[in-house]
Amino acid sequence: MRAINSPMALLLALVLASLLMTAALAGCGGGGDPVAPVAPSSDQATPSAPSSGSPAPGQSAPAASAVSAQATRTPAGGRSPWDREAWGTDVPLDQWEGVTVADGRVVGLDLDINRMKGWIPSELGSLSALEVLVIVDSGITGEIPPQLGQLSELRTLRLWSNDLTGEIPLQLGNLSNLTELSLNGNNLTGEIPPELGRLSKLTILGLSGNQLSGEIPPELGNIPALSTLDLRNNRSTGYVPVELTERVENLSLFGNQLFTSDRKVLEALYHATGGPDWDRLNAGWLTDLPIGEWDGVDAVNERVVRLTLGENNLTGELPPDLGRLANPTELFLGGNKLTGGIPPELGGLSNLTELSLEGNNLIGVIPPELGNLSNLTGLSLEGNKLTGVIPPELGNLSNLTGLSLEGNKLTGVIPPELGNLSNLTGLSLEGNNFTGGSRVSSLVLQTWRCWISVITG
Repeated sequence: MRAINSPMALLLALVLASLLMTAALAGCGGGGDPVAPVAPSSDQATPSAPSSGSPAPGQSAPAASAVSAQATRTPAGGRSPWDREAWGTDVPLDQWEGVTVADGRVVGLDLDINRMKGWIPSELGSLSALEVLVIVDSGITGEIPPQLGQLSELRTLRLWSNDLTGEIPLQLGNLSNLTELSLNGNNLTGEIPPELGRLSKLTILGLSGNQLSGEIPPELGNIPALSTLDLRNNRSTGYVPVELTERVENLSLFGNQLFTSDRKVLEALYHATGGPDWDRLNAGWLTDLPIGEWDGVDAVNERVVRLTLGENNLTGELPPDLGRLANPTELFLGGNKLTGGIPPELGGLSNLTELSLEGNNLIGVIPPELGNLSNLTGLSLEGNKLTGVIPPELGNLSNLTGLSLEGNKLTGVIPPELGNLSNLTGLSLEGNNFTGGSRVSSLVLQTWRCWISVITG
């Protein structure tokens, strides 16, 4: 096969000479500890500063040839796990093991399980056409070069099971075509850079088995394609952003000091509503038990499905954080002593089917955001001190079967949009101060086949 005669051939020879040089100087292929790198001799060209006598394009660099001769020595007691015979020679680049070439440019570098010692040369950032970079299970040390953030065509960056240290370079957030970033099984420290949230095509993010600390940046929840996030066995703290629990199908968090967002929300509810003085349902709360074992909480995989705390002497105001529960379907908080307004954030609980807040001392208006609860079948707000008008947005609740607003201080005209509730079988509006009663009653009777209780004025 004809040799590739392009400047890229020489560049790759120089770049790979650097990688091979660190391997050879560290006793590559052997099982011993790596030795400290030494400066190249005068007849070897370094990757960052090639000698004036570098070969013409298509030929190998002297450093590559010299280092390849050292790196291909078979270790005592066995054969080398990686065939380096072609590396640093005038053999065509596409015959160098682990190198993929397309149109005369290097697009893939796969050094899988080669037991190489040394560090990742920053010169790899010069391989502008590189799409795949794999150096795994190799004992590579040092830090991840920030120059890798220049590889705009990179789709796969896999560096797991090495001895890499330092922080994850924020420059990796520039890799707009990246679909996999796997850094598992190293000794990386510091926090997860929020810049990774810019990787819009990323589907796999593997960071397990490191020493990463701090909170998970909420920006990771902005990655639309992310399906796998592995953060096991780190030192991460805080709580998991709701966006991740909602979007990521394979979420692995074991071995950290993390709380799911639902646990954090329940803690906020407990503190805001006088948890220590609850009448009966408070066993397990604020402990390390799974939240499904807390009184009044039904949960699956640490996500609240049903919250049943009715008639339990809850006081104070409902925290807006309640709207951050990941996937609840039923909230029963009636018959308590809750005050303040209904948090508009509850309108973000898209899977909610039952919302029961009756028999409290809630004030203010009914949030129009409740009209976003497209799966809601029952809404019970009776027996409070709610004021203002019925928001016409409630007419968007196409699955609603029961609506109870009696015993409040609502005013104005009952919105005709409620006539869109074709599945409604129960409506109670008495004990308010509505106007236009006879017309409304006529509308109700003509529109719904349901029991009604509409007494205006």
